[in-house]
Amino acid sequence: MRPAEASCTRHRSHVRPELECTCGLHAVESPDELRRTRDPAVLGTVALWGWIVEHEHGFRAALAYPQRLRLLCYLCFTLWGRNGPGDCEVVVRHRGGRMVPLCEPHLELSRRYGYRVPRILSARAIESELLATYAVDPLRELFPANGKTAEPVSA
Repeated sequence: MRPAEASCTRHRSHVRPELECTCGLHAVESPDELRRTRDPAVLGTVALWGWIVEHEHGFRAALAYPQRLRLLCYLCFTLWGRNGPGDCEVVVRHRGGRMVPLCEPHLELSRRYGYRVPRILSARAIESELLATYAVDPLRELFPANGKTAEPVSA
């Protein structure tokens, strides 16, 4: 229930985000920009404040807090972006705590190719917990007609 605060692993002494650094809490205007990130699994709108740097791919901010969130199948989103179904039905939990949201077809495909699925959780339960933890509403409209969300989107 507290905002995330930017940190920098390279230069701890400068203001975050610094213009010449990559530090900060990253957000983008278009969900398609998130396809370039590593394993997007939660999509949402965020409030950014404090020192904010705008760059060609979006924004980096000193402080951020989610406004709306939604789990999505990261394989659908990575492969097809806004054209994929993206609906998340299960969450695979790996040793070490990493959680991977998947749609049912991608879960079955993973099993068919021998991918170990250690523990399967209900996506609905995980998303409910996520929304309750941050006290936010779900992101209903994943991709509005104009292709952009009303506010910046974060990974």
